[in-house]
Amino acid sequence: MIEVEIKAHVDDLSTIEQKIIADGAVYVKTVYQKDTYFKHPKRNFAKTDEAIRIRNEGNRAILTYKGPKLDRKSKSREEIEVEIKKPDLLHEILVRLDFIPVPAVEKTRKLFNLNDMTVSLDDVKDVGSFIEIEMNAPSLEEYKPKRNQILSKLEEWGIGKKQLERFSYLELYYIKKGLKRE
Repeated sequence: MIEVEIKAHVDDLSTIEQKIIADGAVYVKTVYQKDTYFKHPKRNFAKTDEAIRIRNEGNRAILTYKGPKLDRKSKSREEIEVEIKKPDLLHEILVRLDFIPVPAVEKTRKLFNLNDMTVSLDDVKDVGSFIEIEMNAPSLEEYKPKRNQILSKLEEWGIGKKQLERFSYLELYYIKKGLKRE
């Protein structure tokens, strides 16, 4: 599955929330997410543009592998996820296999549905405020039309190209803290 995702900086989450609701977005829920990413023991994920993380969200935990980004306009990439019952034990297994945990990314995420899009309004600790729009594409051939649909929707809401962000929240955290990503 290809996750088609575009993220943009926003100054005021409440203003963008009013715009998306006026456009028909339906509020789903607000969640707190804590994402623990890991460095690979032999591959440099900063160079391969991959990621592996454990996401904790309430009583639910998910292990996610993200492949390299597919283009320069979006954060679209292959994504493989599996729900895990014991995230602490998986964390321990990864550490024993020489994966190295890096600083966790914490955010409050307000989720909305708009047709076949998931719209997230994110307040990311130590990073800032963002809107993310995601869609799923079953194949590479189908991701570009969905990417263009998301870009059009952002433009409708007054979010310009200069606000788009391809860096992950982890990368943005490293940049804000003046750290080097390995």
